[in-house]
Amino acid sequence: MGAADVIVNISNTLMPVRTSEFGRSLILSTEGSAKADAVQLYEDIESLSSDFDEETDVYDAAIALFGQTPRPRDVLVLDVTRGGTPSPTDLSGALNDLLEAGGLGKAWYFLVQAQREAVAGDRDELAEWVQAQRRMFLASPFADETVADLVDIAAEYTHKRIWLGAHSDITEHFDAAMAGRVGARPPGSVNWRHLMLDGIPAPDYTATDHATLEIGKVSSYWEDPIGLLTTTGGMTVSGFWADLTHAIDFIEAKMMEKIWDALSQHDKIPYDDHGILLLAALVKQSLEMCCGRPYYIIATDLDNNGLYRVTPPRREDIDPLDAKNRILPDLPWIATAAGAINKVVVNGILTEEWIQPVRSAE
Repeated sequence: MGAADVIVNISNTLMPVRTSEFGRSLILSTEGSAKADAVQLYEDIESLSSDFDEETDVYDAAIALFGQTPRPRDVLVLDVTRGGTPSPTDLSGALNDLLEAGGLGKAWYFLVQAQREAVAGDRDELAEWVQAQRRMFLASPFADETVADLVDIAAEYTHKRIWLGAHSDITEHFDAAMAGRVGARPPGSVNWRHLMLDGIPAPDYTATDHATLEIGKVSSYWEDPIGLLTTTGGMTVSGFWADLTHAIDFIEAKMMEKIWDALSQHDKIPYDDHGILLLAALVKQSLEMCCGRPYYIIATDLDNNGLYRVTPPRREDIDPLDAKNRILPDLPWIATAAGAINKVVVNGILTEEWIQPVRSAE
């Protein structure tokens, strides 16, 4: 008996985060505080300030995260003690220990780095770790990195779990603000583009800088044509939409929770058409909850019917060896992602002809 008894293949790895934890962030720090090497949960900036004062990077990151509207309900902080010769594995090792400890240590999804000065290789190490552990890393520029540097850095990664956010003032903690903003809403329900953030000023970038970052899959912040400050980009550095990455992980986790619960709650799920349909119904329930409000992950038609289909196999069509080994080898489904509208084209004609006016229904 092991974790492999339930496998949900959207991206081929098990999801370690429960559905209730998909909005929580972990701020990773190397402050060397009195709370070092033990994860701490904070529900507001006041409780955090008792351990990290206003001079610390953790405090600044938490201010940006908690300062959003809506704001997340809490944040985790892991302050890692580094030795005399820091190594990137200090961070991944501490995160591995955190997961092994269980409890709050694995109850989070977004990773944010507090420090703006980093040991060479830190970001690469965290990027690889997050990809393996199926979370998302909201990465930030480090000191002295230019727009060109950030585009080159983004090009080095092929992972869909790294969102890189550029701001000319790295002390603004654009990354933490994004984690707070998207983490406060249900998974998949927030387009990471055109978002307004509280407390984050416009960066000192030219139009050319913004265009270069956009092409390079690096998100930023700008003043749009009507004067609103909003996010650009919306993709991870791989070119995959960030909200869909979040959504796919959530669907996997929800299906796994439902199926594990069914295996535990039933004395036995028979290997016949009835048992297969029971499991198919759980998959359908997971997809149905992702249609419309509050997630908007799966598209719906005008009658609010979800655009998905679950096609359970018949018992007679399954390989007898799989049945003998009590393995249901495939429970396929397909769904249309709701996505988001980023670009709008409106075509109109202004004429001198009389156009019948539109009147409200009487």
